[in-house]
Amino acid sequence: MDATMTSSTTDLSRLFGGLIAGQRLELPPMPATAAEVMDLCQQETTDAAKLSAVVHRDQTIASNVLRVANSVAYAGQVPCSSLQQACSRLGMQLISEIATAVAVRGRMFADARCAALLTALWRHSVLAGFFSKEIARARRRNVDVAFLCGLLHDIGKAADHELEGGHPKIGADLLKRHGEREEIVHAALGHHDDITTKNPYTVLVATADACSASRPGARRESLERYVKRMEELESIALGFPGVEQAFAIQAGRELRVLASSRDTDDAKAAKIARDIAKAFEEQLTYPGEIKITVVREARFTEVAR
Repeated sequence: MDATMTSSTTDLSRLFGGLIAGQRLELPPMPATAAEVMDLCQQETTDAAKLSAVVHRDQTIASNVLRVANSVAYAGQVPCSSLQQACSRLGMQLISEIATAVAVRGRMFADARCAALLTALWRHSVLAGFFSKEIARARRRNVDVAFLCGLLHDIGKAADHELEGGHPKIGADLLKRHGEREEIVHAALGHHDDITTKNPYTVLVATADACSASRPGARRESLERYVKRMEELESIALGFPGVEQAFAIQAGRELRVLASSRDTDDAKAAKIARDIAKAFEEQLTYPGEIKITVVREARFTEVAR
C-alpha cells in the first residue's frame, strides 16, 4: 500500500467515522433488480424463465451469472449460452447470493481512492461468506444467514481509524443501527473471539474468517515490511526518557514498554504511555488501534548466606 493510498484510506475512514458517530450515515438501498431477483428466489412459483428475464435487466448480475455457470466448479459438458440455462444450472439459492454480492460490491466497495485496499477486503469478505455457507451446510444451519454473516463481518473496517473500539465493535454497532438481524450483528462483534459466545453463526464466521485469511496469497505483506513496522513502533517508544525496553506484539496492535523504576514513578509512567500514544498518532499511519502498556517494576534482591 503506497503513501497516497494510505492517506486517502485514512481520510475515507475519518469521513465514515464522523458520519457514524453523528448517526448520519445511511446505507445505500439495494438496487431494484437485485432486490427483485432475491425476492423471486424466495418464491416457490419462480422458474428459470421468469428469473432469467429479471436477471437480464442488470448487465453486471447477468455477466456474473454466466461466468459462474461456465466456471470450472459448475460447467457441464455443454457451455451455457443463455441466461435461462445458467439459472437452471446454478439454482435459485446461488443466483440470490450472486445478486447480493454484486449489489454489495457495487454500492460499498467501489471507491476509486482506495481501490486496492477495497479489492482485498472485498475478496476476503466474499470468501468468508462462501466458507461460512459451506460450514453451515455441513452443520445443518441456515446457509443464507451464514453467507450474509460472512460477507458483512468486516464492515467495521471502514471506520476503525476514528471511532473508539476495534472494527468488530464498530461493525456490530453499524449493523445493529441499520436493523440487521441478531445473528449478523453478533457475528461481526465476535468473529475475533473477543467475547464469549454460544451463537453458532459467530463461531462459524470466526472459522470462515480464519480459512479465508490463511489461503495462499492472502497475506502479501513482505517480511521486511512487517519487521520495519515493528521496529518503528519500538524505536519511537525507546526515544522517551525512562524507557528501558519496548516490544511490539500482536502483529503491531499492542506495545509493551518496560520503564525504569529508578528514573520514573507511577505518574511519569502514565505520562510515558500517553506521550507514546500521541507520537504514534502523529507519526504513523495504521489501521485500527495500538494499545500501549507501560510496566514499571521494582525488584529487591537479598542473598541469605
